Amino acid sequence: MRQPGNRAGQANRSRPDRSTQPTAARRLLDPIDTCPIPFTGLDVGTWTHPSCLSRFCQRIANLESLRTLPRAPCSAEPLAKTPASIGLVNVRSLANKTFILRDFFSSHGLDFLCMMRLCAQTCENTPGSYRCSCTTGFSLALDGNSCDDVNECDNNPCSQECVNIYGSFQCYCREGYYLKEDRYTCEDIDECSQSIGDLCAFKCINVVGSYRCACPPHGYVSAANGRTCRDIDECRTGTHNCSFSQSCHNLQGSFKCLSFDCPQNYKKVSDTHCERINCPTNSIDCQSSPLRITYHQLNLKTNIITPAQIFRIGPSAVYSGDNIVISIIKGNKEGYFSTRKLNSFTGAIYLQRKVGEPKEFLIDVEMKLLRQGTFTSFLSRIYVFITSSKM
Repeated sequence: MRQPGNRAGQANRSRPDRSTQPTAARRLLDPIDTCPIPFTGLDVGTWTHPSCLSRFCQRIANLESLRTLPRAPCSAEPLAKTPASIGLVNVRSLANKTFILRDFFSSHGLDFLCMMRLCAQTCENTPGSYRCSCTTGFSLALDGNSCDDVNECDNNPCSQECVNIYGSFQCYCREGYYLKEDRYTCEDIDECSQSIGDLCAFKCINVVGSYRCACPPHGYVSAANGRTCRDIDECRTGTHNCSFSQSCHNLQGSFKCLSFDCPQNYKKVSDTHCERINCPTNSIDCQSSPLRITYHQLNLKTNIITPAQIFRIGPSAVYSGDNIVISIIKGNKEGYFSTRKLNSFTGAIYLQRKVGEPKEFLIDVEMKLLRQGTFTSFLSRIYVFITSSKM
């Protein structure tokens, strides 16, 4: 027969000594015998749920198991659903088995609640509880655990366009602006000074958020593309001031009033043609003068590649045996022009070298036609206008 003392000794070995427990835990150890022994597997006790206050222990394989507890005891709900019911626990050995009791983590300084990942972002352990907080760009949700994205664009942080992104925002600028280093402010782009090429044919004017091209105040209008300038043909539009007896000749950005007068013994047969009146039989001077005087106008740019053929001359009708001789008899003192015979009945005028600045010339080119043993002279008076390649 067993002695009562022996039974008491057995009871002492299977029941924890309440006198050695902290005060908070001692109040919870009365029902410790209700913990089932032996446990099978990871048997979760009821120490964390209000409806299970009659049981305050659970068997664990080791302390590391605490980090992987999947659910709250006595509840099918996730642990995060019942944060108010979770307290601080302690560890106690009972019959070579390990149990967790309520004051362990308090006495050992471990953030048990925060280990359970109850907060979506930042968890701060507090005595007997915990507090969730969120990082910049988020706000704590009404459930006290989740974090909601903050729409920073509601506060208009950007000087122009704002796009909310998860946890932050991004500022954007409209066309014609760039985002400054502060990442908030949009600054006007000076397209005129930053352009690698020429944005405008004449003049670029920077305006807020863009630019515009301007043309010279006279002689040009803006083209349809808004960048180049189109010459105004004053002669065609009738905006010139030439007299009735003058002929209007359009130039790049301007115009010229020309007088095509016929010399004595000539009659005007068109605006640009003068023909010699019949000469007296014995008038050698009259017969040696040009049979016809013709006026021509040429427009060239200062950037023309030289030498350049600028004019051709020859008889209007060609007969077998015709031969010509051409020469510049006036207006070529600076030697810009030269002549060249292309064949027996065709000659050419060349601009021999570049003219560096706008300039105008009037050159007289004589063509002598030898036909059936007789020389006949013709005179071409050529106006050459050199205008700038730039406006």
